[in-house]
Amino acid sequence: DTSVLADLLRQATAAAANVGVSHVLLRTRWDSPAAREAQRAGFRFAHLERLWTGTLDLDADADGTAAKVVVREACGADEMALFQLYNRATPVETRAVLAMTLEEYRALRERRWAGRHPSVLVATVEDRVTGSLRYNGGAKLRQFDLVVEPGSAGAAGALLDAATALHAAAAVTLVDASAGAVESLLRRRGLEPSEEYALLCQRSMRPLTETAPARSAVLPTGG
Repeated sequence: DTSVLADLLRQATAAAANVGVSHVLLRTRWDSPAAREAQRAGFRFAHLERLWTGTLDLDADADGTAAKVVVREACGADEMALFQLYNRATPVETRAVLAMTLEEYRALRERRWAGRHPSVLVATVEDRVTGSLRYNGGAKLRQFDLVVEPGSAGAAGALLDAATALHAAAAVTLVDASAGAVESLLRRRGLEPSEEYALLCQRSMRPLTETAPARSAVLPTGG
């Protein structure tokens, strides 16, 4: 019933605003009734994501540019560099819906996708952060989130090689459907595409106080 769904979306958005949540995210199948109803309720389409699953393999024919890439664990001092990476890797249309400022970026990082305490690696070339990888190494199904700037296939490969907990393991990730280079790499590493999802966002209309840090909420849906 679309009227019930619309009412649930309104309730969720109002409840989020009351507790200081700045953005409410909804991820659902791109062609589902939930996606259509959410946009009628004021949610804006951010981007189309594709789910990739399979057993992740090492690349026997690794890109030679990876030799120039240094991979290390992320630290607190990397926050601004990771925000700048997000800006380079994310289309401006998507950023306009999700996050344009550092504060919004902090609010929108989805910790649930890779677990509550994910491992985070960064790839650098001459001290410039060109990619990042968040993943959970303990679960039976390894979830990961790979972000690289355009033209940095070597960084993407180096990050996957360095994340030994992902090797030869059942893995799953969501990738922006416009990220052709990343998808080509995942296919080469043994993953296959499956369902497509729409990520939608509703911004809270309630102003946030300076003493209450911005947060985001993710609404799951079976549709």
